[in-house]
Amino acid sequence: MTRKPIRRKEFEHLLNFLENDDIRESTRTKFLRLFTLLYVTGLRINEAAKITYGQLGESMVKRELSIRTSKTGEWRRIYLSDEAVESLKTVFHDLDVRPDDVYPFHPHHFFRRPPNVDRLTKNANAYLSKAFGSRDYTTHSFRAGVVTDMLAKTGNAKIVQIYLAHKSITTTLRYVRPSEEEIRHGLVR
Repeated sequence: MTRKPIRRKEFEHLLNFLENDDIRESTRTKFLRLFTLLYVTGLRINEAAKITYGQLGESMVKRELSIRTSKTGEWRRIYLSDEAVESLKTVFHDLDVRPDDVYPFHPHHFFRRPPNVDRLTKNANAYLSKAFGSRDYTTHSFRAGVVTDMLAKTGNAKIVQIYLAHKSITTTLRYVRPSEEEIRHGLVR
């Protein structure tokens, strides 16, 4: 199965589905926050799960988020555009009343321990399958979307490789999923 990227069109569909779905408000909020964070950063879900409210608040001020990568254990800097910060501020509007050391994606409010990543991934992927009517979209689809969009914008795979902290450019390029329109537009003759 080839994973499909979540780009702007897919993200807007997901937000619309989430807004109109008959689910508990706390579940809606959790997914809205998780999916927005994944969409604007391209983080892996296990990296997002380890972020606290304090880190999110600081990242919106500094316009960057520092995380330790799950695969290599090295520190990675995630730069946030103005648009990304505004999106995060919209969904994390209550940061000022949340304790800094609490994890926003834990199923229990005000929990000071990261959530179970396997359960979070399973629940998020099940919701994405429901929203898109297909198992072609997973939490990793957000990462593929960021890579595809960054490469389309910059034209420089090295920038994307560094952003993702990949050791090999080959790994980075595996994520690229251009649309049919982009392929047609890319014709030079």
